[in-house]
Amino acid sequence: MANRRILFQLSGREMGGIETVLGNLLPHLKNWQIALCGNPGSGLATLSRLANRVFELNEQTNWKEIIVTFQPAIAVATSGPIMEWAAFCRSRKIPVLWLLGASPCSQPFELTALAHTLFDHILVPSDFVKRSLAIDSQVSILPNGIDCSLFQPDPKMRPTIRKSLGWEDHFIIGYCARAMPNKRHGDLVSALQILIKRVPSARLLFIGRTENKMAIEQYQRINEQISRHNLDDFVIQVSANPSQVPGLLGAMDAFAFPAISEGLGCSLLEAMAMELPTVVAKSGGSGELAEKSGCSLLVKPEDAQALAESLHQLWQNPALRTHLGSQARAYVLKNHEAKTVAGAYSRFFSSLSRSTKPKKPKVSVIIPFHNRKKYLRAAVLSCLAEKDPIEVIAVDDGSTDGSAQSIEDLPVRLFSHPSCRGEAAARNTGLKHCSADFVTFLDSDDLLCPEGISWRLRFLEQSTGDRAVVGAADCLIDENGNWLGPVDLHFKMPSNIPEKIDFCYLARHTRFHTTLSLYMFRRDLIQRTGLFDERLRLADDIDFLFRVLRIGDIPAFNKPVMRYRVHSENQSFSKTDARLAATKRTLGEMVLVRLSHGLSINKSDALTSL
Repeated sequence: MANRRILFQLSGREMGGIETVLGNLLPHLKNWQIALCGNPGSGLATLSRLANRVFELNEQTNWKEIIVTFQPAIAVATSGPIMEWAAFCRSRKIPVLWLLGASPCSQPFELTALAHTLFDHILVPSDFVKRSLAIDSQVSILPNGIDCSLFQPDPKMRPTIRKSLGWEDHFIIGYCARAMPNKRHGDLVSALQILIKRVPSARLLFIGRTENKMAIEQYQRINEQISRHNLDDFVIQVSANPSQVPGLLGAMDAFAFPAISEGLGCSLLEAMAMELPTVVAKSGGSGELAEKSGCSLLVKPEDAQALAESLHQLWQNPALRTHLGSQARAYVLKNHEAKTVAGAYSRFFSSLSRSTKPKKPKVSVIIPFHNRKKYLRAAVLSCLAEKDPIEVIAVDDGSTDGSAQSIEDLPVRLFSHPSCRGEAAARNTGLKHCSADFVTFLDSDDLLCPEGISWRLRFLEQSTGDRAVVGAADCLIDENGNWLGPVDLHFKMPSNIPEKIDFCYLARHTRFHTTLSLYMFRRDLIQRTGLFDERLRLADDIDFLFRVLRIGDIPAFNKPVMRYRVHSENQSFSKTDARLAATKRTLGEMVLVRLSHGLSINKSDALTSL
């Protein structure tokens, strides 16, 4: 156990949030050799002193080399730019855990949408965060922990700090939080404006760091509100180091926590450990904790009047303050003491590193592309949003526009041709590397529909005799992904679509049901059919489908699979000279394909098939 290695990735700019959680946990992870990887900053420097071994990522350091050198048994992503980091770890068969301390709504959309694909497991501090993720199978709740030996009342220090603030005989209300909009500092300022009319001795102490531009701008807005209400003499803002926070909390008479949508605020736990009575907005994980513990007064979120009323109640009733404070510390000692919580984390890390094996993908999605930088990422993301285990195999067919770089941070198996060899060759490269039992394709400028893979996969898994299935196109979309209308606006579909597509139907209606993205195949069917004919540059998909239908019919359903994108480079829709030239080439190839499959050919049939 002592040789187990764990690597944490974090932003490291300042302490707070998930960095505070790690600061409490790291000293107690005795059975792990710990390394940190992140941007240099005060937060990372603080955490470095608590880790067994430290890597600091800066402009001269390659984080990929750190991962390869350290070879962790498990990797933990916390904050910062983690998508590429997580994808790289998984590509090296390293189990990846996401330690998510904040509400998912505060995270980049792509990150939360792909969480089930990027991470083997996700650890969250509250049921609120778990519900917000809307993922059940790979999410566990482990609470935040704090050092209760550090956060405990010190009656000797209290008078000294109150005197240094100039508020020896005042009713001091405190709040410790980063300056962010969801922290709702302004609600507390508005509550103070109401409260001082009844409690002239009320004072407000804000504790928070001001190390980044966003925090500075937020504090400027708070200061403008304070000045506008003539409260400059009633409010003090302190930019404190973590080591100074316990003393400042000890100077307070009450602690307010008006933040909304919090995962589980560490500062609330710290205040409770200091035996402070707390007033908490009934929102997020912090609100749920306050309600469960019964140690706080709960108020409606974003309600300054209710906040002022509860603070007035605490000012009026010293006995209530004492009762709530003592109950709060007992609750934190039982449920959030760092040493106990760290033990639970350590056991979980151990179980994950021992038991996690990469899930075998059920479906391989092959995306060939050539100079599709504008659309490729969206196509890949539409696949990765699927909940079933899939692998996306992207094949760069000699692109010169940097298309491949647009998906390097995504969990994609990327293969490249040094020069353009054609779509058939790119599809064959994908087929040679796929590992799933089922295979489908997607053009690099189109989008997969939600559940576009799932319903086809369920059908083939439950069917004993069928080796392929075909669905329908959902709609047309423009260059920006906006809805343009049903596909029938462009393709006049035949009135009677059979329940199964057979060889004769495709021969009569070659224009319809030839888009490979609509199909899903069993891999053993493709092994029998053979690869795409690389001599064909434009009709290889039709030749392939003819060979598939020689083996058997394919069930057809009017269920959406993908969305066609209409743009200037799309040969199916454009009317350019290039399109006309492509039409002539396709016509020539179609003649060869039909003849090779024993089909007659005439001019009208050939033209209507395009």
